[in-house]
Amino acid sequence: MGPGRPAFDVDLPTPEDIDGPPTPGTFKQLVSLTDQQTEQYTRSWDSLMAETKAQRDSARDAREAMRSAFRQRDQNAAQDQAKVLSRLGKDLKKRNDAFDKSLSFLNKDQQKQYEDYKKEQKKAREDERRRRFGGGSGAGPPGSP
Repeated sequence: MGPGRPAFDVDLPTPEDIDGPPTPGTFKQLVSLTDQQTEQYTRSWDSLMAETKAQRDSARDAREAMRSAFRQRDQNAAQDQAKVLSRLGKDLKKRNDAFDKSLSFLNKDQQKQYEDYKKEQKKAREDERRRRFGGGSGAGPPGSP
């Protein structure tokens, strides 16, 4: 933690945790889905997103409120919002992980393509954090990518 940077002792969700799995159109391109697979994925994705809409909206609101408090240097408010965001993010991550495990209709190559995509997303997020905030610690303002 750098000087003037609040110490948050919570795990904040990634943008992917909050936004959820790739949209059906994106996913179809990522793993070359058949028409039947696209229909299956779309039904599952629509269901997940409908079931978690309120949580995702609340997480986005908490993330913005936390960032706003951080910009205003209100560490207590930022910490409070970070706790809310962390709680929401943990639940969303569990839901997203369960969704990923339900994709049994993917063949081995498609599963590998999706895993590779997720690894690339994580690496890009970490590279961006290092670029923006320097160092290899991954430390940055709360909710940063």
